Amino acid sequence: EADAEEVFQEACVTIWERAPLYEPAAGQPLGWAVTIVRNRAIDRLRSSRRKAELIEAATAEAGTQESDSGDASAETMTAEAAGFVRVALGKLAGDQRQAIQLAFFGGFTQQEIASQLGQPLGTIKARIRRGMLALRDQLEGQL
Repeated sequence: EADAEEVFQEACVTIWERAPLYEPAAGQPLGWAVTIVRNRAIDRLRSSRRKAELIEAATAEAGTQESDSGDASAETMTAEAAGFVRVALGKLAGDQRQAIQLAFFGGFTQQEIASQLGQPLGTIKARIRRGMLALRDQLEGQL
């Protein structure tokens, strides 16, 4: 129910923002609005499935790694790498760090992040890209 309410609210905002772009020749306003709501609902379902698949894959991978790497040295290396990543994330600009954390640790799509932060999609994409490049530069040679 909460997801349905969020989808409807997002669709209403989209309709409000895109109202000047509406073409009467293309069909009735109700049909246009219903299509926007439908597309938002489909996006939400796909996002939910993708999140569930990622969680399932990560859980399976973690189980495999635990059973495969019984020695303490592998666990130490993994913890050390995680520490490097944490430090590198901390050095990023705040907006880049926030976008990367939402995308990779929060499991949100770029469109969802843009909606949450009230920023254009292109801005979010640029922040993530610049942040990932900065992370690569910082972690080069450490991992």
